[in-house]
Amino acid sequence: MASLESKAMNLSDLALGFHLPDVDLGSLDYRELIHSKSDWSVVAGIILACREGNFEFLKDVHKVMQRNDGYLLWSACINIVGYAGTWESVVNLSQHLSANGGEAENAHFIAVLFGTSCDLRAVDKLLHIYMTTKELDTLNQIRADLSSLLEPTNGEVFDGIDDDGDGDDMPSRDGRERYSQVVRKRRDAVLATLPDSRPPVFEGQIYSVIATARRLLEQIEAEPEYGERFFRGKMIFEAATGTDCSGFFDELGRLRRIQASAVLEGFFDREDLNKYQVGQRYFFNYPIPS
Repeated sequence: MASLESKAMNLSDLALGFHLPDVDLGSLDYRELIHSKSDWSVVAGIILACREGNFEFLKDVHKVMQRNDGYLLWSACINIVGYAGTWESVVNLSQHLSANGGEAENAHFIAVLFGTSCDLRAVDKLLHIYMTTKELDTLNQIRADLSSLLEPTNGEVFDGIDDDGDGDDMPSRDGRERYSQVVRKRRDAVLATLPDSRPPVFEGQIYSVIATARRLLEQIEAEPEYGERFFRGKMIFEAATGTDCSGFFDELGRLRRIQASAVLEGFFDREDLNKYQVGQRYFFNYPIPS
């Protein structure tokens, strides 16, 4: 425990992924971390438990968030539930956030939570927040979340429409309604391509670890800059495969193209890629229950 507590300042990196640059979480015991007096150590313990296929502690994430309202800690909590949890886990945490602090106060985090779920049921949840929030940053976040869910590239869902808040002014009620219609139409189009089992989706297609990794590599090779879409794909890839992506970015948040490409190319050199089934979400190679 002491080795981790002594590096407590570095634990905030868990807001950006599920590995730490300077600490091998896998060498620690999540049973000890879960009972630490440090909230960051508890979060690290929950992440480590999920990395080992034990998802039972996800139900306790809201307790950590009630004790500590730090932005980075909340981001780490949202990420572990969103990327490792079931739809029920996501909904339960959103309800806790709405009950403690209010939906309006926590709208940004609730939006990110639903945005990471890879579930089309998130569309109506996100649009509800879109219709009610008074924060322009939250509106922009929701558009990015909906786009990552419904579009293969940034399109009309990401860009929005006239009078939907692209500038410095809040959109009108009519503008929000028209945007919601655009999103629902796109959602219905994606839904029409899915089997009755309603599998998870990402970028308008059935969720696929292999396809996500391939698109990440293509983006690195083709685009001069990365954005929200690339980061979301990176998080899905890291969460699903357990691949350490902590070296993708430098201290200033700039993409290290050579290092990131090497990690992804190394992934495609593996001989066990056929274990990743299309339509199945994973966390560190453990299937997440549907």
